[in-house]
Amino acid sequence: MALEINLEDKVVLITGVSAGIGAGIARKFAEAGATVAGCDLGAIDNDFIALGPTCRVPVLYYQCDVTDP
Repeated sequence: MALEINLEDKVVLITGVSAGIGAGIARKFAEAGATVAGCDLGAIDNDFIALGPTCRVPVLYYQCDVTDP
């Protein structure tokens, strides 16, 4: 039995969304219906932006270094 979670009307903030674990987490939250706000050091990642239309959820991206106050 698979666990299903409905996160519609929720917003999540994920760092490191361009690759690896951050990208995987962003996909799972989007598939669950959450609005996904992501940030990373690099320029916007097309795979992340494609989550919006693919999962029919809003996605937001901000380029920044979360270790820099």
